[in-house]
Amino acid sequence: MASVVAGILLAYGLPWLLERVPVESIAGDDEVRTVAIAAAALLPMLVWEFTSGAFAWGTPVWMRLALVAITGPAMVFGAFARAAAAAATLEEHT
Repeated sequence: MASVVAGILLAYGLPWLLERVPVESIAGDDEVRTVAIAAAALLPMLVWEFTSGAFAWGTPVWMRLALVAITGPAMVFGAFARAAAAAATLEEHT
């Protein structure tokens, strides 16, 4: 049981920890472009997994198409919203 809990903590904790500092230092002031590059890198993986991956048989075709079409733009819009909120907060405090 302890190994399962340790595995779960590692699986969720490590990406969370790695996400914080490196992403901010890599993106700098250009969050939207960085996320757009990440979305472009994610798109082929989504297409691959939804066509020949382990769970492709259980996902309806319309859902696969919708997820591939929506994921990239949603990621970029989220980055744009975060950048706008950060800029508004920065303006408010100055």
